Amino acid sequence: MNNKIIAALVALIIVVAGVGAYCIISGNDEGEDKHLLADDYALQIYGNANGDWAVDEKDIEYLKKIISGDEEKTEFADANNDGTIDQKDIDKVQGIINRTTDSMYMLDGSGKKIKTTLDPQRIAADYLPNAELLNILEISDRVVAVDKAPYDLREFYYMNHPDKDSIVCFGANNGANLNVEVVADAKADVWLTFTTANYDDKVNAIPNGNVVYLGLNKADITDPYRSTSIQGFLKAGYIFDKVERAEDYVEWLLDIYENINDVTENISDDQKPYSYFLWYGHYVTGATNDIRGFAKSDPLSQACMLAGGRCITELNENIWLHSSDYMQIDPEWVADHADLIDYVFAHSVKISGNGSMNAEVPNNGYLCDDPSEFEDAQKHMATVDIFSGIDPNNMYCISGDFRNNGTGSMLLAVYLAKLFHPDLFPDLDPVAIHQTYISEWLGFQNYDLSKQGVFFLME
Repeated sequence: MNNKIIAALVALIIVVAGVGAYCIISGNDEGEDKHLLADDYALQIYGNANGDWAVDEKDIEYLKKIISGDEEKTEFADANNDGTIDQKDIDKVQGIINRTTDSMYMLDGSGKKIKTTLDPQRIAADYLPNAELLNILEISDRVVAVDKAPYDLREFYYMNHPDKDSIVCFGANNGANLNVEVVADAKADVWLTFTTANYDDKVNAIPNGNVVYLGLNKADITDPYRSTSIQGFLKAGYIFDKVERAEDYVEWLLDIYENINDVTENISDDQKPYSYFLWYGHYVTGATNDIRGFAKSDPLSQACMLAGGRCITELNENIWLHSSDYMQIDPEWVADHADLIDYVFAHSVKISGNGSMNAEVPNNGYLCDDPSEFEDAQKHMATVDIFSGIDPNNMYCISGDFRNNGTGSMLLAVYLAKLFHPDLFPDLDPVAIHQTYISEWLGFQNYDLSKQGVFFLME
């Protein structure tokens, strides 16, 4: 781990001192063990023979034991995917470690086995989490094509790109407005896709490249050691020859989780405030009668739970356990439970994943420096009929970046923990942690949260 990252981690530990800090960062140059995934949740790269969170020399030793009959074959032991465990698998693992092989096999974010080229140089990338991943891994300069949201926000997301004006836009990342020919013309050799939608179309567009779904939209920050998105970051480290950087970032995220969870796991339910999360616009602005509730699986709900809160939608099993992350609900159900709701949070997405600009949503995010639209929107929320009786000072717009970024809503959990339980987190500084994410991980040294960005108007 390099000195710069160690300094950032130490700063985080200092920031959260007094909240029962627990540091999981035991991996270091002295070879001590560290844990980035649960013991029963192996890194899903073929060659990870011993089933831990890394592909390394330990796997070579384990393969030797399988070949000798001292150990049984494991799920990811067949590194070269030929159905037999032999010296060729040892050679393949050695090639992954020292980068002398040109490909590897892995499970993608949907559990599908894929073969992917190692160290691709021309990248197409869907949506904001992949844009942030590429900055975290310090390879944003390889990007040649993106969808509309990061394209419109390229002054932020690709500020370190040596020629950001050369990046082309392929429209939406799915559906009718997706233009796969743009990616083909850009000669991308890998396409990082945000979801599995239009997967075959993307594969056909770059027949000599790879389409890789890492599952960054499947972040479970209430159980991050089994999170698909954490797997995705680690896998990306192997794909792009940035293993140490990916591991360091995952450690940073897990450290935040431990420091919050160590406190909030001991809070009784009657001390947890109820929150209602919804999309800004639609019913709130009177544009439609559409109002939504978020399920337990959604990153917003997970951020609330980790931060020591409860979601009002947990009182409706049809919503809370819904197979998708959210669903349309009856506004009257919200009104009937308003007396239980302590906080209302309006998820405010200015540019959708399909590339559409949401005019009714207040301006916010990294390229917005004026909070006036957020302030006006929050005042308007207090006038919405179904929120009658809820303290207007407890109604917030929250930037869409929190749900759709590279932390899987971990940053939102930091802000909510401070809001919900300030006495339990007296030294927790959400802005300082957010700034660390921007400066040290995204690598944007000149971006200053004290002067730039609108995300959460929390005092």
